[in-house]
Amino acid sequence: MAFTEQALKQFTEEQLKSRLNTLTGMMIGLGVLEFIVFALAIYLVAGQGKTAMIALVAIPLTMTPIFLINVKNIKQLKEELAKRKE
Repeated sequence: MAFTEQALKQFTEEQLKSRLNTLTGMMIGLGVLEFIVFALAIYLVAGQGKTAMIALVAIPLTMTPIFLINVKNIKQLKEELAKRKE
């Protein structure tokens, strides 16, 4: 869920920093997880010939919208923190 302008204004600067740190950590973990699952699926299909593992590719693909929404949220949080420093 993306933040609205009004919702961002209600948070204190500390809360914004906390949310930014949480989202950043979550994004790193999600990115690593997506990469590992995708690489595992490719390895199992190409290296082992297990075509049933093609379904593993669906996991990173379905997690991509979550990743993109969080990228937008991080951008909004950074913009709000920058506005408050001015």
